[in-house]
Amino acid sequence: MKIFKYSILFLTALIMMSCGEGSQTSSLPEFEEFRFTDGKEGVYNVDIKYQRIVNCDDNPVLQSIDLQNYSNTFGDAAVMPMDIEASAKDIAVKYAQDAQDFSELASANYFYVLEQSVFYTREKSVLCYETSTEVYAGGAHGMPSLWYECFNLATGQLYDFEYLADGEWADSLRELVYEKLLEVEPSVEVYLGSIEELPMSASVLITDSGLMLVYQPYEVACFAAGIITVELSDMEIAATGAPLIWAE
Repeated sequence: MKIFKYSILFLTALIMMSCGEGSQTSSLPEFEEFRFTDGKEGVYNVDIKYQRIVNCDDNPVLQSIDLQNYSNTFGDAAVMPMDIEASAKDIAVKYAQDAQDFSELASANYFYVLEQSVFYTREKSVLCYETSTEVYAGGAHGMPSLWYECFNLATGQLYDFEYLADGEWADSLRELVYEKLLEVEPSVEVYLGSIEELPMSASVLITDSGLMLVYQPYEVACFAAGIITVELSDMEIAATGAPLIWAE
């Protein structure tokens, strides 16, 4: 996740330009689950459940969303033209090779599990992808992660929340998030040491009433604390002075 190929981004930009400003989708996206499994008992297994849009051929906005999700989901394994099966096989080949190399040092089953689902918020004006992964590629344990990415269904825009960490509202917002984190996981204070060390979450869900920030293991607390989420209401965020771009 969060890894882009320049060629894919460029093509996405061209698709969006063809839409024109203020264009509207003529229908909601229709999804079909792509399922891929591969493995060798005791060595490795790859299991992917991915959601692709099947009614985007004549809809540039949905084409853009579908392409962006593909790029974000498969990262370095993404290719152009978009080929979901080829990307899944590329991941499987990598894990098979890594598992073979690692088996000479220890006996362990490498695995890559990805499960994606979709839903809407804000009266179906926002499309949200939820992508959960669990990966083991050596070491003491596997690594789970939970990613949310939200798209404006009228424009195809992927909401970017990096701006929340900048501007005159940044300190107030960081303090708000820090206080929320301490309520759900007190060990955050010891792990981070100070509010200034709190990173802005890269996984953010637009809910019907605000935002939910997701922190992966080791981001703000030890691995045992797991994936940590905190919710902020629109009203709480607005009180810091930060613009609510998802509510405009």
